[in-house]
Amino acid sequence: MKTPVFLTFGIISINLLIAVTFLLIIFQSPKLVWEFITRMPLNLSIGIIGLYISGKFIAEWMSSIIQKVKYISIPVGILGLFLILIVGIFCGSSVGFIEFGIPEINKGYDINEVINDYYFKPAFWILLFGSIPTIITGGFLGYLIKMN
Repeated sequence: MKTPVFLTFGIISINLLIAVTFLLIIFQSPKLVWEFITRMPLNLSIGIIGLYISGKFIAEWMSSIIQKVKYISIPVGILGLFLILIVGIFCGSSVGFIEFGIPEINKGYDINEVINDYYFKPAFWILLFGSIPTIITGGFLGYLIKMN
């Protein structure tokens, strides 16, 4: 495995640990966090797989840009990590949309409501709580790729 990909996988793993820590702080109970996670295991699993798969390709893209223009490594790392996060959100949300959202359309819900519930609301909350860790670790990732 190439070093930028390895570094990116490490940062993704760190961000997942930060997310679990945020959940522990918000819910104030490991049991509630466990219940939250086990309520949607397929969504989370596919979302995490999406993070790592997109991380491989985006890490290579970030590495090629940083090798050409070293002084923009931190913004490239932040942008790359946000792209990885957005792809992961989209992958996990798509599972919920297919599994639960499409049947709701047949039960009288408007397609716009379902898209809002299964794509925009999760994206809003994840980006709201994940922005600061993504900016910090993304800048660090860009710096690490530049130093490599």
